[in-house]
Formats: sequence, structure tokens, C-alpha cells
Amino acid sequence: MSTATVSGPSGELALLPGSSIRGVLRECLRRFAAARGFPPCAITDGCDCVCCELFGVADRPGKMRISTALFPASYSVTSGVAIDRRTRTAWRAGRALWTERRSWGRATVRVEATRPLEGSQIKLLEDLWAWLGAVGIAVGQRKSSGAGWFDLRIRRADATAPAIGEVARSAATRRRYALRLRLEEPAHIVGPRQRDFYRDALEAIPASTVRGAIGQALERAGAADVARALFIDADHPPLVTPAFPIVEGEPPGEAVPWLSRRRCRGDPSHVVDIALDVMAAVMAGEPPAVGRCPRCAQVLEDELASEVPYLVLGHTRIDPATRRAATGQLYHQVVVAPGAVFEAQLVATPEQVEPIAALGYVFVGGRRGRGMGRARLEVIELPVPRTLEERLAATAGELGRRGVKLSGTLAIIGLVSDVALAEPLASVLSDYGLRIITGDARVIERGGWDELNNRPRVLREAIAAGSWLGVEVSDLESLRGLEQDGLPDPEGVAPLVIQVHDSWEVREVARQEGTMESTGRDALIRDVRRFCREHAAGKRSIPERSQLHNLLRYAQQTDSVEELALFLEYQATRLRDSQRFLVDLADELRRRYESDSAGAREHLAILVRAAEVERPGGGS
Repeated sequence: MSTATVSGPSGELALLPGSSIRGVLRECLRRFAAARGFPPCAITDGCDCVCCELFGVADRPGKMRISTALFPASYSVTSGVAIDRRTRTAWRAGRALWTERRSWGRATVRVEATRPLEGSQIKLLEDLWAWLGAVGIAVGQRKSSGAGWFDLRIRRADATAPAIGEVARSAATRRRYALRLRLEEPAHIVGPRQRDFYRDALEAIPASTVRGAIGQALERAGAADVARALFIDADHPPLVTPAFPIVEGEPPGEAVPWLSRRRCRGDPSHVVDIALDVMAAVMAGEPPAVGRCPRCAQVLEDELASEVPYLVLGHTRIDPATRRAATGQLYHQVVVAPGAVFEAQLVATPEQVEPIAALGYVFVGGRRGRGMGRARLEVIELPVPRTLEERLAATAGELGRRGVKLSGTLAIIGLVSDVALAEPLASVLSDYGLRIITGDARVIERGGWDELNNRPRVLREAIAAGSWLGVEVSDLESLRGLEQDGLPDPEGVAPLVIQVHDSWEVREVARQEGTMESTGRDALIRDVRRFCREHAAGKRSIPERSQLHNLLRYAQQTDSVEELALFLEYQATRLRDSQRFLVDLADELRRRYESDSAGAREHLAILVRAAEVERPGGGS
């Protein structure tokens, strides 16, 4: 059968979407239930037949959840040709020779009820499983040609729910914890609509999504009262921050992409934090030199955050009348690939953390009933930082070495969470004895889905996590309390969680890279930026951002570098203004990578961002 593929620890794995299996099981149940005398499906949105109750319809999930299967598979390349129905020979005029990659293997799929089932529904499903175990099922394309058939071996899964105890009220000090989320299925985490037909995937999991996933997991475990006690009724509810992508081996607590970090092009390349240098310049009444490394005076560029691995999954809507693919209803969605690891921070007491740590897994994002969003959850207590006095003294020493004459207490605080409060941030901080001197902040929009009230959240502007502020401190105890306890957001979308930076922020930071050695990746980034710079200088127009993103998505769907290069040359015939850029890029990919499709995809991922920086007017 035809499947998507993802990279796993043991190599390439085939991905069988839960939505495909769900559609097949729903159709099997429709025919089986009709044979058993159940009322037929009305094929309308308001239908309440047993099929729609159990497996749902397009815009309404049912009671059953079907997991996505990841499994090792064997592959073969099959060629075929369309037949001319008039001559009964190969359709030469249509040039309909095609080649496709097929896979076969053994997959495990978990089917579970997310809501209580009636006795008649349980009996019907048990009879359905027995029937399918005898006849098998067919999934995917070309079923009428013999592809996609599976033998079924059905067994009862372990349905033991985690033991969740009540949350004890405690006056214990709140602590910081890292929440590690490792995706076991694709995750549908989308941002604002980009076009009428397209939404892009976010590069982080919003705090409201993480918080909602924990609450929903507690409810699934039969502990809805615990979820309410934690997040709604508590005087000081746990504060959850956005979850950012990390690479394997990265220590806990280092996931926030600080805006003050810059990568230096010096040899060897290194990452420095410029917050103190900016603050020293502002205190001296001078413009901050943010473009040069304070250590070696080489050019600085933005530090690239850990990349999110994406998948582009193709789907087709089924015509309910013909039970076949609807004409013109092929659509694609961008999802975060299984295996991606994200990390959020949690501010809570040990008693509040206990039920969360007992969960083991959560579901994040949308389309959860269609085999998306399952993530393994790990809770790690973060080490206690040095005392506030020690950190402020280290900051004062660093500023003194930069020639700043201190007349008060200064601190550099970073936003660990997106912040959207009822009052301006400067006003809120002033209530805690903090006066903003300088900083670097980025404004984003955050919304989401309100699970409790079953409606979308209104988009709100927020100051992004990773922003930093240089402040003058007049009340040390207030700053201590703000860092320890944070400040909740009544909407639960963007609480205020801060971190007072330590002296390590002004030292070089070693970062592990994903698929390359650091020096090799640094060289690639420099080469890609040089490529974009040369084409921008020569007035050979760089393609638009959306066009570059389309190239990257196409690269994620093929394992052939030659096919990718051919697609670039095809696009060059359509995009005349960018023709030279695309042809040169195709030659570059052929020369560098030959059969290394993963390297070509990484090259394009870097190119998408480098093109925006080097585009005329883009770096200003």
C-alpha cells in the first residue's frame, strides 16, 4: 500500500494515518450495521445513526479514537500504464506511464472509546471485530487492484487508567519543572489562517494547548475533579509556558529561544548573549552595536532555534453517496512529525505536579480522534538556581566591567512564557518595583480552542516568550516573589513567567546540532546565505516566502534529489522573475547531495530563513 514515511531511531518508518483507518472502519461498520438491522446512515450532518455516533462525521468526532500506526516496512517500486479503453492497449496519447512506491509490513493500531459506550454499541463493535478478523480490511489507494489489504489480529488492549489522587492543599514553595513532550503521532498544531485554503503549522506548542492537553488527559483518566481543582478552583493554579522544540541530549530548562542570543560567524562559530552589552550601551547613552560580536568583532546573526520536523499529509474527502474519493476534494495539511520533542516549563507545588506526572501521556493539537497528537509526557524537576542576590551581584559585576557606574540594582529578566495581561507589561512590572530601561520584545498572536466551553478563543496579541528586559530593581522581595510564583492570566492563555538571568548568559553557549556536526552546519549556513546574497545583489529575484515554503513541502514528500531538482526547474519555467535563482538552486542540490534527500531538505529549510534575511530590505 502507499504510506508516508518518517525517520525514527532505527531508520525509516512507514506512517499509516489514523484518519485513513477510521474511514475504512466507519464504512465497514455502516455495511455491517445495516446487515444487522440498525437504521441506515442518513449521510447528513445531523445524522444520529450508530456509525455517526461511534466514528463521527467530517466536522463532529465520534466516541471512538483511532491511533496512527508507525511501523518498519519493506518497500518496492511499481510501474504501471493506463489503458486506452477504445484500443485496449497502452494509452500512448495520454503518456500515462506512472511509477509509485509501495510498502508492506505489520502495524499495530489502538482503537479506544473516549466516551462511555452503550451495551448495544459494545456488542455491535465486538461482532464487527470478529467479522473483520475473518475477512480483513483494505486501506489506502488502489484497493481494487489488490493493494492495501491487511489480515487482522484483534486483541483487547490494556485499558488501565493511571491512578490519580486528589490534589492536597499545601503552602509549599512553588518550583520549576520541565514538561517534555515526545510525539508518538503526527500533531496538528496550526496558526492563524494564511490563505482561504491553507494554515501553516506553528513552531511551538502554545501554553493554552499544553494546559488544555493536561486537563483533557486528567478527564480521560476519570479525574475531571482533579483537573478542575488544579486549573479552575485553585487560588494559585499551576502556570504552564509554551513548549519549544529541542534536540536530543539538550539539558532541561534550555528550550526557550532567547532573542538576546546571537550566533557569531567567527572561527570557530559561537553563540553569545548581547543583553548586557545592549544594556551597558543604553546606560552610557550610546547606540547598541548589536551587529558585531562583543568578543571577536565578527558579524552576528540571529541564533537559529531548533527546527521542527514537519510532514505534509495528503487526504481526500469521501463522497458519502458514492463512497469513493470526491472529485476535486484532495487536500493537504502540514503536521509536526512523530519523534519531535518539545519542552515547556511548569510552575507549581510538588502536590500539584503529582497528578500531572502520573499521566504518562497527553494529546496535543487538533484532530485527536483521527490519530493525531499523542505525546509521551515526562516531568523533570529543574535545578534550583543561585540565590537572587548572587545573580544580581554577577550581573552588576559584568556591567561594571563594561564601564557602567551603578547607582542602583539592575537585572536582566527573560520572559519564559508568552505574556498577555489585562494591563500593559510596563505597568504590571512597576507594581513590583521594576522600571524598564531597555530590552528586545517580539509581539505575536495567540488564540486556541476553549475545551471547557467548546468554542475557539479570540486571537490576542502577546509578547513572545524569549523576549528580555533590562530593569532597575527597587523592591528585591517583590522581584523574588514574581520570579517564584509568576502571574496567572485569567484566560489561561499567556501567564507571566519570568527568569532572572545569571552570569552564564554573557558567556559563549554551546549548542548541539540536529543532523550535522556544528562546524559542518555552520559552513552550510554561511554558504546558503552567500548564495542568497549573491542572487539578491545581482537582481536575480529571490522567490516569495510562500513559494519557498512550497518548495520545502515538496521536498518533504520525496526521497529523490533528482526529482526535487526537476521540480525546481519546472517552477523556473513558471516563475520568470526567479528563474535564475531556481535553476542555480537545482544545480546546487544535485552537486552537493546526489542521493542524500535528508541533506537537501535541511538545505532548503535553512534557505527559507536565509532568503528572508538576505532579501533586499529583509534584514533591516
